[in-house]
Amino acid sequence: MPGAGERRLTPDVVREIARLAYLWAWPMVNLHNRLAALRRVPEPGLLGGVVPVAPVGRLCMLIDRLAPGQRRVPCPDPDVVYGFGVLDLGDGPVVVQVPDFGDLYWVYQLCDQRTDAFAELGAMYGSRPGLYLVVGPHWSGVKPPGFAGVLRSPTGIATVSPRLYPVGEPVGRLAGQVSAYPLTRFDGGFQTQDWSAVPDLPDAFQAGDDVSAWVSPATFFDVLPEVMDEVPPLRGEEAVYRLVRTVLDSSDHRELLREAAVAADAELIAPLLRFRDVGVEVADGWTTFWDGAAFGTDYVTRTAVARQGVCAGRAAETVCFFRELDSAGERLHGAHTYRVDFAPGELPPVRGFWSLTLYDRDRFLHPNVANRYRFGPAADAEAGLTVVVRHAPPAGPLRAGWLPAPAGDFALCLRAHRPEPALLTRAWEPPPVVRV
Repeated sequence: MPGAGERRLTPDVVREIARLAYLWAWPMVNLHNRLAALRRVPEPGLLGGVVPVAPVGRLCMLIDRLAPGQRRVPCPDPDVVYGFGVLDLGDGPVVVQVPDFGDLYWVYQLCDQRTDAFAELGAMYGSRPGLYLVVGPHWSGVKPPGFAGVLRSPTGIATVSPRLYPVGEPVGRLAGQVSAYPLTRFDGGFQTQDWSAVPDLPDAFQAGDDVSAWVSPATFFDVLPEVMDEVPPLRGEEAVYRLVRTVLDSSDHRELLREAAVAADAELIAPLLRFRDVGVEVADGWTTFWDGAAFGTDYVTRTAVARQGVCAGRAAETVCFFRELDSAGERLHGAHTYRVDFAPGELPPVRGFWSLTLYDRDRFLHPNVANRYRFGPAADAEAGLTVVVRHAPPAGPLRAGWLPAPAGDFALCLRAHRPEPALLTRAWEPPPVVRV
């Protein structure tokens, strides 16, 4: 029974508020749980020999692209070298090093606990090389001499994810200057790290291979009050906080909340893995989201992107187009043959680079005899490009444009890095995927 002053709520009302809360807070709980796990990581290393992880307040950098056969990072960009770190800015400011990348494509994605970006740091922004200080919302210190800038996160927990496009060149020397560490460890200049020598770390530091393993329905509402204390409401979001707290303030709701979380995970979160059910349709079955890393109150897209494991950047950095269906609305499947025709002069308009990548039904690259996972960066804009997607290699000249597919279902992702205005204004749209 409710105690004196407690709000009376029917079980159905509790369940519906809990379902909303689960969808709304999933990305924030995800990051909260990751930070808790990373507090046990002793040094930068590769989780299972694949995933870069580091102690809280630091990052770990790869020196090459992710191996095609890995099954830990979903939707990997096969052209990009990644790094990653989780910051607890309540522990103090963090130094982020940006070396001089020259003409190399690069961007550091800095996101708050909501997964919204709070800084513009990359080639597309004309950012200067140097040292940057990342601080929390309540920091009131003074920028140290020689620092290029101060980047303030609106939440105490944040992430830093550098991405480099090596253009066929090794990035070991430059990657060695990519680093993040607490200000208390700053020694007055750039610090270097041999990322090729970091150890492999055991799986004990990860909840599981699946992104969803970081969020457990059984414990979701146990940690949610702490998460809501960590993340202040956006302007106009106060009503959501008040509504959710109505079901958190009474221990009588505990079992109802757990049941609602289990149901919401299966009925609301799991379906978000389907690209075709997320974002907006832009052309002939392609979907995208224009508010990457700037989700605000677009809770559905925010949670979908977090659940899919897609590292979404701002539209000025990267726009991704997804599809799982052909032009007739049928599921893409390796038993069939498809054509994607980019007419001469109609390749994706970008200042950086673009790619058309194939993923299997679980959102991983499909190992194949041709060792080919995408088309794009080297394509001749004047000549155009015809991509043939199928499981078995085609005969004759079409084999040069073969993108190997698994025997079962698959999905396509067209990435446009540093897109031109024509793409952002939808003057250009992706071509159809036609079954032949």
